[in-house]
Amino acid sequence: MVKIVENKNVLYITPGIALKNSGALGVKKKVDGQCAALGRLGYTATKVYHEDGMLVFESMLGDKKIYKLSRVSWVIGLIKPVLKKYIAENGIRYDLVYIRKASVETPFSLSAVKFLKKYADRIVFEIATYPYDNEMRGVIKKLSFPKDILGYMWYILSWYFSDRICRKFLKKHIDCFAVITSKPDWKTVFGAPGIKFSNGIDLDSIPLRTRVPDEKLVLVGVAGVNYWHGYDRVIRGMYDYYLNGGEMEIIFHVVGEGDSVNELKFLAGTLELGERVMFHGLRFGRELDEIINNTDIGVASLAHFRMKRENTSELKIREYCARVLPYIVAAKDNDIPDNFPWKLKIVNDDSPVVISDVIDFHQECLDNKDRLHEMRDFASEKLSWDAQLKSVLDFIETVKV
Repeated sequence: MVKIVENKNVLYITPGIALKNSGALGVKKKVDGQCAALGRLGYTATKVYHEDGMLVFESMLGDKKIYKLSRVSWVIGLIKPVLKKYIAENGIRYDLVYIRKASVETPFSLSAVKFLKKYADRIVFEIATYPYDNEMRGVIKKLSFPKDILGYMWYILSWYFSDRICRKFLKKHIDCFAVITSKPDWKTVFGAPGIKFSNGIDLDSIPLRTRVPDEKLVLVGVAGVNYWHGYDRVIRGMYDYYLNGGEMEIIFHVVGEGDSVNELKFLAGTLELGERVMFHGLRFGRELDEIINNTDIGVASLAHFRMKRENTSELKIREYCARVLPYIVAAKDNDIPDNFPWKLKIVNDDSPVVISDVIDFHQECLDNKDRLHEMRDFASEKLSWDAQLKSVLDFIETVKV
């Protein structure tokens, strides 16, 4: 139960995202975790998000107001009129407005930020991936031209022209950016002060894994399955393992939906691994707990190279740590030491996963099972949303108004 300290108000805005949609479950988990942490840090948060053509204002205290929003307004980021109406009706001045970037910037969303500055002491603008231009290029590259001509033109116009122009003007209307970045040498973001932080977790919502080891090695990957997750590397690694005489039973559970699921199913079928690679679709709550309780090793993203990235700060790694689930990863995570004994770091390229290395890693973890609690302890101290957001709030106080 989150303890609410009603002394400061924060308006938490995540534009362009329908949090109740199945494809946004990961985002919803992050937003809920951040708002719960803000509550523990002395803020009462009101979440602003999209739902079925509506703009929803949902307070941590239980109040909820819904305003109709046209599809055109949603697409172009025209939410200022609704924000204006809500603030006028409630007469609240905010200690903090926290905006989580979820879509490209447009003149209309820029106008909303400018308006909010009049009703907030501070404005923080979060960018979950910075710099994100390579990621956008990767999305465009995946589109088939001319088959996906509309999507292609949308990304070109909205990102290459609208976003790259409008983001330069944000510095006039915000106090700072909070960014997740792999850049080692930066001081500002688009001309404004910036602080580097990482994805966090809400430990109260994540139970411990209760696996009883047996003769099998069971892997699990939980994601909105896409090309950068690199699960094909695991499947190809399993094929190589058995081709070279491997005898241990290896099972790989893929939990989630996404653009790459059908490709992975085809690959598993082609390599005759259909009974060893299991696709569960979306699972959460007790269903997800049951799957993870019967697994030995978590699979983090293994193909950041496909986005030309060497670093990661993915939420799933933090959840694996909280669950006490050793894991495989390819990219570097700056929040986790290189010598962290509960991760297996593999090369960040297109090569198949070497399953024999995973088996050896699993055995090392079993040999040290009495120390596995260190994963949970580390997650509590270093990886919680409380720790991450406190660093952001502390930084705001150093920024001149």
